[in-house]
Amino acid sequence: MNIENRSKKPFVIFVEPWGIDFWIKPGETFQVRAIDVIGDLDYHCVYHSDEEVAIYISGANDFAVLQDGVVLDHGHQSPER
Repeated sequence: MNIENRSKKPFVIFVEPWGIDFWIKPGETFQVRAIDVIGDLDYHCVYHSDEEVAIYISGANDFAVLQDGVVLDHGHQSPER
């Protein structure tokens, strides 16, 4: 699943059910990938506000978030770090 920020400000992406955040800046695109698929894979995107989007992954034991093929660390670009 690709996530693209076409807005003029950064926002946070939470990957659920893990509750892990990644911050995406304007003009960036991230790829959310399920890892260790164990059943019917499903992605569900929930737009909470201009500052927060949640991606729910079911049917997988793990995930990765990438940008241009590079795996991102949890909390990537967080303004609090």
